[in-house]
Amino acid sequence: MDRYHKRGMIYIIISIIGIVIELFFSKGIDYTVLILWVGVIGIGIIVMLMFKDPHKKR
Repeated sequence: MDRYHKRGMIYIIISIIGIVIELFFSKGIDYTVLILWVGVIGIGIIVMLMFKDPHKKR
């Protein structure tokens, strides 16, 4: 795992925690917040798949 893969996983994990908090622990579900968390998950996936570590030895 290179550092971009780790960062992407961190983004995804934090986003899933945010979605769970929004769905189960808030009084009213704000769909704008859910869309933003899904966007962060998308960013995490893009970071994992598109960026490569230039210092990583092959």
